[in-house]
Amino acid sequence: MDRFDFEHFDYEEAFRQVQEEVSKPNILICGATGVGKSTMIRDIFQLSEETGPAIGDQGRAGTTGIHAYSPEGSSMTLYDSQGYNIGADEQEYMKDVLGIIGERVRKNLDDMSGHIHEVWYCVSAANNRFFEGPDYQDGNYGAGCGASVGKIAGMDYAMKTGIGSYAVQVGDLKIGAITVLNALGDIYDWKTGEQVAGFLTEDKTGLRSTMEYMSASTESKENKFTGNTTLAVVVTNADFSKSQLCKIAGMAHNGLARSINPVHTSADGDSIYAVSVGNVDADQDLVGSLAAEVVSEAVLRSVYRAESAYGLPAAADLGK
Repeated sequence: MDRFDFEHFDYEEAFRQVQEEVSKPNILICGATGVGKSTMIRDIFQLSEETGPAIGDQGRAGTTGIHAYSPEGSSMTLYDSQGYNIGADEQEYMKDVLGIIGERVRKNLDDMSGHIHEVWYCVSAANNRFFEGPDYQDGNYGAGCGASVGKIAGMDYAMKTGIGSYAVQVGDLKIGAITVLNALGDIYDWKTGEQVAGFLTEDKTGLRSTMEYMSASTESKENKFTGNTTLAVVVTNADFSKSQLCKIAGMAHNGLARSINPVHTSADGDSIYAVSVGNVDADQDLVGSLAAEVVSEAVLRSVYRAESAYGLPAAADLGK
């Protein structure tokens, strides 16, 4: 069998083709057993124990095989997959993942909507292996490669964004956020109110307001661009329970609301997760309020650290 020619493959053309032919992306969720794949799917779609994926315990997989979840009105289809056991061969597992993707392609050769379009590889925040090296970068890296904003009129007037991070320290308390900025709406500097990215003007040299464009007609629109999911994780060294972290994650959404307009629309899949990796005693409301601020700052870095790609200009191209 011929080897795939990664060096000469036209990624930009493939990306444009996906944008044109796919309105509801298929996303495969994979990773080790017990890292929270099924829990994340439940949270994103607000599914119950009866309607959502099974949750494993004590290192045992809750999911066997591949299961699709796409509630009515959702902007994506999430495929939950069985995780690999810690200590197993991770490389063999990734071969299985690639096999799943390849099988979907073979079964849907003439219909790109049936392919797997994204893979979310989930890891545990407690796994230090992912934080020891200098591999992380803001901008067009990792999940940030496919991020963009300002898509109310489709991709022709959208802008390139990416992944961004920000952290603060108050005494012994540390709190940071990583955000993948992939929104329908426009992006604003939360401190000044200036629009810094989003819906491009007709000549693509400046910015216009998505809200003004939407307000031109009050009629219901059924075909909004739905390939939008702004994701963020807030990490703190403060010691909190699961219910407290859920509240902090909810407060962190204020950071998106200060920075993105419109936000949390039916065409967006905005999700924020909060994790505790320490034992510092701290006030929940203070941490939740700081979480909103670091999310807002991470959003800005998702804009300013991105570079133009796939024919989409970045903020730097507009002099921002």
